Amino acid sequence: MKNIIGILMMGLLFLSACSGGNTEVESDSRQIEETPTQTEKSNGQPDGAQSEVEDLQLQVTKVDAESGVTIENNETYQQLNEFVNENIKFGAPNDFSMLSVSMMVDDNGNQQMLFLGVNRIGTPVKNITFDITLGSTEGDMVWENFPVTLDEESVGVMENNTALPIFLPVTSQEQIDVMKTISQENLVMEINNFNFETVE
Repeated sequence: MKNIIGILMMGLLFLSACSGGNTEVESDSRQIEETPTQTEKSNGQPDGAQSEVEDLQLQVTKVDAESGVTIENNETYQQLNEFVNENIKFGAPNDFSMLSVSMMVDDNGNQQMLFLGVNRIGTPVKNITFDITLGSTEGDMVWENFPVTLDEESVGVMENNTALPIFLPVTSQEQIDVMKTISQENLVMEINNFNFETVE
């Protein structure tokens, strides 16, 4: 497995939104491949916002936790945790953010893009749904209004000030080719139709 942190430092795709097929985070071991599509923003926050947010913590998904996965016994979570600890102020206050990490391959040979979802909304949330668009200003798209569902059964309750791994499918060579053309200058990345349930 390659080191995620080295890949992350090459650059980041960042977006935030507060206003799938369905993506379910499953427990398995995944091989990490270097992602060709990353661009950088400074901690995903406006200047001066870092002091306004609490330290970020990595959260294990419900399905992973139920199968015995912890940050301490899983290499992927360990590497993600190192990155989170180095970027503990990432994410805009009162918002939900997405941060791209790496291309990965699961046990069945399916390619996926690994993101970290960051909850800075101010409350624990569950049953998060949104549509993601990622592509370039030239009109080439990796996903266009792709529906994502982070349901309570698979993900659990996403606590406030936590980061959670999210895997989105990459099903074609065309998507990979588009990723290779994306830079900070031509990036189009949006979250639309963002919905969630709060947890008392």
